[in-house]
Amino acid sequence: MIAYIAGNAVIDLCVIISGLSWLIIYRNNFFKYERQIKFIFILFFIFYFSLLLSSLFSEYFSYSFIKSSLFIRFILFGLFFYQIYKDNSDKFSKYFNYIVFLLLLIYIDVIIQIIMGKDIFGFEFVSPDRLSGPFGDELILGSFIFIFGSLYVITRSKYDLFFYFFIFSSFVIVSLTGERVAFIKFSIFIFFILFYTFFKNKDYMKIKILISFLTLIFGVYSIILIKSDYLDRHSDFLKKFVPGTNDFILFTGYYAHYTTAINIFLDNPIVGSGFRSFRKDCKKYENYFDENNISFIDSLDDANDKIKIIDSLNRNICTTHPHNFYLEILSETGLIGMISFLSLIYLVFKKLIFFETKLFFTIYLFPFISTGSIFHGKNSFLFVFILLLLLLIDKEMKNKVKS
Repeated sequence: MIAYIAGNAVIDLCVIISGLSWLIIYRNNFFKYERQIKFIFILFFIFYFSLLLSSLFSEYFSYSFIKSSLFIRFILFGLFFYQIYKDNSDKFSKYFNYIVFLLLLIYIDVIIQIIMGKDIFGFEFVSPDRLSGPFGDELILGSFIFIFGSLYVITRSKYDLFFYFFIFSSFVIVSLTGERVAFIKFSIFIFFILFYTFFKNKDYMKIKILISFLTLIFGVYSIILIKSDYLDRHSDFLKKFVPGTNDFILFTGYYAHYTTAINIFLDNPIVGSGFRSFRKDCKKYENYFDENNISFIDSLDDANDKIKIIDSLNRNICTTHPHNFYLEILSETGLIGMISFLSLIYLVFKKLIFFETKLFFTIYLFPFISTGSIFHGKNSFLFVFILLLLLLIDKEMKNKVKS
């Protein structure tokens, strides 16, 4: 977690050292691993080879192949992480105490940023409606809390006063980050996890307490929105679903990214355009948009608004990645990469037993939302780490049930 906060350079250093350690010290242990773990890593390697294949056939070969070949470091990190778990499985639960401790320190840092205008590291507000805490100019605090806060919640067997305090604090901090997708993900996860647990145990008194608790959260959250700049940001989000407004979702930069990714895939359906090549191949589709291929453009009455929307969409055709895991894989690695990726996540989902881990997995990899780049250092690290950690959490929960 500390490496994630410190940035990509520290993550890469940790990943490389871990991977090399596994190769040098533990590689002979691979065939001793559990059957399902070995199979999952085999699928990881198949996905890796699909990245290499897409690069081999890419017109950006010299650029893509080197980058795709380095992706193996994340798989080797995963092998090292699993080996460390095997050697220290009795201490696994203590890791989550460390998670919650670090999260609470981050919450304190954010509160200091709100009161003083800068946090303990000297980072100031990125903008009036966005908090980043120790992440500086990277707006990923909300996503960080969703991921690690949710993982901590999954491992909690006792819903005491501290548990509700933690959830309440997390809700408030995530809302203040201005990361709407992270807030929605965290809200959905907490809502379903608590209702499932209480209904499963037929604890109707706790259900009443839960409803009161959620009402309190909603009330505090509403006050925060009304008395701050955050209301404008969240109301703008709702406008994206209303045709006839300039903020309609099909008129946004994300729609331009998604359309470009689909066009790249259609032109390279088998192996895609090449690993990390979206930023280069997107230039082929400059000025793609006009009045004839933008849905609901006729819902705008003002001709100047139409011109502005078309100009905005064409300006947003090119970016570093399409802001969606699935469209990024589809456009850059084609059907071969997508099939290997879906095979991997399907097997992991199938191996998960408990509702809690399945729920988090589904929300984390939900396809119809904007995301970062899955091939970016932090996200690649998280992808491998989360898949393995969920399997290990599921295994520990299974062992608890047996005992």
